[in-house]
Amino acid sequence: MVYCGDFGPNALWSINNNNNNNNNNNIIKAFGVSSHPSRDLDPNPIDYKSSIQLQHKTFSKFFYTNISKQSPTSKHFEVCCGNNYQFPWSIKHYHNHDNKENVKSQDIILLQWNNNDSNNFDNDDNDIFVYPHHNNVQRERTKNMFLRSHDLNFTVDNESYQEVVTHDHRIGGNDQWCIELVEHPQKNLTNSHGNEY
Repeated sequence: MVYCGDFGPNALWSINNNNNNNNNNNIIKAFGVSSHPSRDLDPNPIDYKSSIQLQHKTFSKFFYTNISKQSPTSKHFEVCCGNNYQFPWSIKHYHNHDNKENVKSQDIILLQWNNNDSNNFDNDDNDIFVYPHHNNVQRERTKNMFLRSHDLNFTVDNESYQEVVTHDHRIGGNDQWCIELVEHPQKNLTNSHGNEY
């Protein structure tokens, strides 16, 4: 389950980059990138267009899109966390379309799902996907899919959450994410109410 909410332990993710020989492991806050990697890893910055993975800091699960499932509320593609160790995301700059710089604090970005996940298709042609629909195999062309937050909510155990999905529709304001740098290791994190975690 992936949702938008207040800052806290559930909003912390590691970002890993496969564009260099050593994994670049940074802490991100609600999809914000840190410039303070862990000691054993390469401190190279994350470039736009880099293939990255997002790993939840508390549960050590990886963030991905399951294109064979739709959200029950919005009918967009489901995003979730699992044990898949892949680099399925890329970061695009929302305003600067040449994407030639490094990701920086306060950048407005788009997170694009790269449709090369071997779990999502079973053929050698990377531009065709196989979608299982009621035991009938349907083949569709790949699409540009982006992470979106919107006003649709869902409830689990009497708690309301704002849904996050991927979609293949027109890009809009709900697809924008702001990078926020946080220090690693985390010390005395506080939420908007001043409570420490």
